[in-house]
Amino acid sequence: LVGVDVIDVVVYDRPLLGGVIDPAACPSTTNSITLTILPPAAVTLVSDAVNETFCDGDNVVFTVTSPIVGVTNYRFLQNGINTIQNGPSNTTSISTLADGDEISVVITLGSGCTATATLTMIENPITAGTISGTQTICSGDIPVQITDLTSPTIAATATVTYQWHSSTDNFATFNVINVNSPNYQPPALTQTTEFRRVDIANLNGQTCSATTNEITITVSPGPGGQLRMNGAAVVSDTICDGDDPTFTVAGGTGQSFEWRIDGIVEATTNTPTFNASDIGYSLVGVDVIDVVVYDRPLLGGVIDPAACPSTTNSITLTILPPAAVTLV
Repeated sequence: LVGVDVIDVVVYDRPLLGGVIDPAACPSTTNSITLTILPPAAVTLVSDAVNETFCDGDNVVFTVTSPIVGVTNYRFLQNGINTIQNGPSNTTSISTLADGDEISVVITLGSGCTATATLTMIENPITAGTISGTQTICSGDIPVQITDLTSPTIAATATVTYQWHSSTDNFATFNVINVNSPNYQPPALTQTTEFRRVDIANLNGQTCSATTNEITITVSPGPGGQLRMNGAAVVSDTICDGDDPTFTVAGGTGQSFEWRIDGIVEATTNTPTFNASDIGYSLVGVDVIDVVVYDRPLLGGVIDPAACPSTTNSITLTILPPAAVTLV
């Protein structure tokens, strides 16, 4: 039925004969009924998901956009069964979508007629991969590369890109590193830093992401320690010619030591004490003494290549020249 149709009936007093009207039957005609068939309402249902593609857990908003006069009710359904909303509002939302779900709306007009529109939703699934690279380095060293252990799982027609994050406060805050690679080479580090990778899947223009495990690169600050002279903490001092003060590294966790005078290593030891006379060195003029302290003992008489260093404070000594004494 379409447009305007008039229906009436010619009624006969005998049954059909061989499937057709019996020629001997007498007819009469009923009253007629005129029907006006309203044209179908044009319903446009849209979502705020890009190309009807969503990420897991997204709250997707659905709206009937075409202005339709005389609508008295909107009923939104999930897969034709679950009612999401049933009332006067032309919009609704849902956050429990699954791939392939059909979201439909049935509008009811004042005339009692209904019209329907449907969207089929597509999920862009992603499961994060895993990374490795936990290690301990010395301050200022370049770490070993952080590597991809497992790749992210994505839809067959999706594409994947990567982003990296670093943090020095357990990701209370973090820096974005725009390196589109499954592996990452950190620069030289001077403090303990955490890293993670963000795996990003693009399907139908919709991007969804998942974050890998975190790895920590621990930076050893070195063993520390304070350089003292004759047991006292001094910045500078004046001594007599021929004096032989004892220098000691106090505190810290040092296990080997490079004793420097004016920036030149004069002795390498496993002990935290040093006298210039031990190596036949005579302090003269102005000398600056400091110590590079390492967190591992000497290896074969030399500094262990794996040891982490730190440098003590320095002490500046002014050595008075010998007095010219004339005895007569």
